[in-house]
Amino acid sequence: MLATVAVAVGTLWYSGVQTRQANEQARDDRALAKEGQITDRYTAAVANLGEDKMDVRLGGIYALQRIMQDSPRDQSTIANVLATYIRTHAAKPPAKGSSVPADVQAALNIIAARDIARDGTFRLDLHAVKLHEVDFVYRRPGSGAA
Repeated sequence: MLATVAVAVGTLWYSGVQTRQANEQARDDRALAKEGQITDRYTAAVANLGEDKMDVRLGGIYALQRIMQDSPRDQSTIANVLATYIRTHAAKPPAKGSSVPADVQAALNIIAARDIARDGTFRLDLHAVKLHEVDFVYRRPGSGAA
């Protein structure tokens, strides 16, 4: 009888170890899949920034904003991409009577609204940017006010 109890306890222990290892493997697999999805989303969003159509570029910019929210560790990379986008697309002042293009305005708003606590080593660089009549629309989370 003692041997039967010992075998049962051993079996339960071994089963517990196997279950724990399977759970850890499943958790690791989910984390890896999530990172892959973020990478795919990032790649697609950055590709959209080079498109000719404004709505596609805006989609890419807002997709980057969503990734920044979903993956705080990627914020500094995304903020750097958006700052580079702004520098590239606002190197010349808008034509007289024209406002800042919607894509540049959206990128500026996203950079202004980011959580700077997540910036890491990122430093905002907007040198040589020609912006006139910029209208920042920034809403502090939870404030409900502009």
